[in-house]
Amino acid sequence: VPEEEANRLFDMLEAFANYGFNKSHAAAYSLLSYQTAYVKAHYPVEFMAALLSVERQDSDKVAEYIRDARAMGIEVLPPDINRSGFDFKVVGEEILFGLSAVKNVGEGAALAILEERERGGPFRSLGDFLKRLDEKVVNKRTLESLIKAGAMDAFGDRARLLASLDPLLRWAAGVRERERSGMWGLFAEVEEPPLQEAPPLDEITRLRYEKEALGIYVSGHPVLRYPGLREAASCTLGELEDFARGLPPRSRVLLAGMVEEVVRKPTRSGGMMARFTLSDETGALEAVAFGRAYEGVSPKLREDLPLLVLAEVEREEGGLRVIAQAVWTHEEVAEAPKALEVEVDHALLDEKGVALLKSLLDEHPGPLPLYVRVQGPFGEALFALREARVGEGALGALEAEGFRAYLVPDREVFLQGNGGGQKEEAVPF
Repeated sequence: VPEEEANRLFDMLEAFANYGFNKSHAAAYSLLSYQTAYVKAHYPVEFMAALLSVERQDSDKVAEYIRDARAMGIEVLPPDINRSGFDFKVVGEEILFGLSAVKNVGEGAALAILEERERGGPFRSLGDFLKRLDEKVVNKRTLESLIKAGAMDAFGDRARLLASLDPLLRWAAGVRERERSGMWGLFAEVEEPPLQEAPPLDEITRLRYEKEALGIYVSGHPVLRYPGLREAASCTLGELEDFARGLPPRSRVLLAGMVEEVVRKPTRSGGMMARFTLSDETGALEAVAFGRAYEGVSPKLREDLPLLVLAEVEREEGGLRVIAQAVWTHEEVAEAPKALEVEVDHALLDEKGVALLKSLLDEHPGPLPLYVRVQGPFGEALFALREARVGEGALGALEAEGFRAYLVPDREVFLQGNGGGQKEEAVPF
């Protein structure tokens, strides 16, 4: 074949290798897309439950789809040992976590639990569960995951269940041994021992256990348990894509979340870089730190640590690139200078409403910077009134007139700190 013809054929093949569609293939995809869209539109709860079941072994996908479900107004509940099925299950307008999606449970153990529940009825207590399912089928690691996931909540407090696991396992093993040896005629049945006393799990530990067992925080997100952290952020992680539209290149924003999956490695230039995931209840994103910023950022990057991150946002193909410039712990945020933030419905900002707000603020001068968050029918806008200064006495006066006002960390302090770049590029809200 002449070289020119060979090149022509190769170019043709290469172009088609970029996933070319023939007509029958395109028609099949079109039909499937229509059917999928129809089911999602008319049976959204069932659709999301099926989607979660298909990806139940991929915790990243499960987390992504649970966030999608919540964005659609569909609640995803933790597993329940007496109500959950093998896969994710529709219960009314909610979705119940499937037993097979709990880490360390596995398909065999999940099937054994469901078969025993079908045979002997609902489990009445942790002891009853252990007595009916041999430890060889459902081992201690599996049991700990089920308790941490919330599947055993009907039987008592999670801390007490975890503390009682060993003595109840020994008791259940003794009960099964006596049943096998036929000794029930000689000895009376030993009663199930009561749960051990243990201090309740704090909220952060409970949520961390949930994530450990399910791959996602289901009943809440720990970042919301750290006052001031969310208030200091420019936006939630889920809102960042929309928030970043129209901003100048390399604009700086403040992001709050829990640190996950930290990876440190050398760069080709001989320095070091860190890559980490930041998550909140609305989503998760990947951030990187390198160069001079690495030295200040890296020591504070630890799994399950809440941080406020000053980041430069760059738009690139496929999404946003988030480059961390500085980070602050929750304790550092709590000690930062404060500002006063006022929430106002846009409908109240007529001439009379503006005059009332201005009058209340004028009556309470002080050192605090002022932010005004305006709630509208299509979203909200946050205005930083840098020239205005008010005192803490304005809080009570504003609330007495129906405004919602509170103290927040002053974002400008963080936007100017160790972030690099020109001040005019900073985005305080």
